[in-house]
Amino acid sequence: MDALRRTADQAAALGRPKAEADALRADAAKVAEAVNDRLRRPDGLYTDGLKADGSQSAHASQIANAYAIAFGIAPETSVDTIAGHLVSLKLQMGPMTANWLLTALHRAGRDDQVLARFTDRTSLGWANIPARGGTFTWESWEAPDDGQSLSHGWGATALVDLQQDLLGLNVTGTAATTLRIRPPRDTELTHAEGTVWTQAGTVGVRWNTTAHGTEVKVDIPVNTTAEVEVPLAGGRALKARGAGPDGASAPRFEGVRNGRAIYTVGSGHSTFTPAA
Repeated sequence: MDALRRTADQAAALGRPKAEADALRADAAKVAEAVNDRLRRPDGLYTDGLKADGSQSAHASQIANAYAIAFGIAPETSVDTIAGHLVSLKLQMGPMTANWLLTALHRAGRDDQVLARFTDRTSLGWANIPARGGTFTWESWEAPDDGQSLSHGWGATALVDLQQDLLGLNVTGTAATTLRIRPPRDTELTHAEGTVWTQAGTVGVRWNTTAHGTEVKVDIPVNTTAEVEVPLAGGRALKARGAGPDGASAPRFEGVRNGRAIYTVGSGHSTFTPAA
């Protein structure tokens, strides 16, 4: 289903006839409908498949339910229930697919659990590998015991979720001409800083929680526009400043949405500081 949607997006970007993209999206919708009709239980969770007689499997795995959210199959009314099930299982997906669990948790508004999965040293996962003496992502979470590779790059796909969900930087336009910077809320994380390479150049993001709210600093490359969403705390206003290469790139306030102040900024360095 995701392949059909992505191919439709590519067709549109390449200027193919609209009917081609519409047909692909229609096929994707049919797949989603079939999954919901056949694999979704009355309680909103997803089973792993169908038996030979057409009845549902009794097992609702983490991977089946993470995919349902990550790929936009699950109805919004079921997302909270599914997310609760995912959280209860901690991490039961291998390094090859576990990034989709992070995507699902983020889309369900559970960035606290994205952070938990990255930092839990005692359960299976990324933090457990260095805790056990590893220096690279393993092919399985228990590779030293089952003889699999101790150096497998596929598991590093979680770095994308780290950048997008916890640093808060997402590319939204072709060739990174537009970006969205949205620091997370409701996690134990108090600050994050990083530089991300994009087609338009390097983007720098730094945010930290102060006594008055969230302070955000961004560095945007030339020919790029970013939407910066700053969490508001206690109704406090923000002081926004910015200067591009020509000194004229001041942030433009767009309004408030879902408890965040929305700004549009151009290239250069911009800062957003909560008022004392």
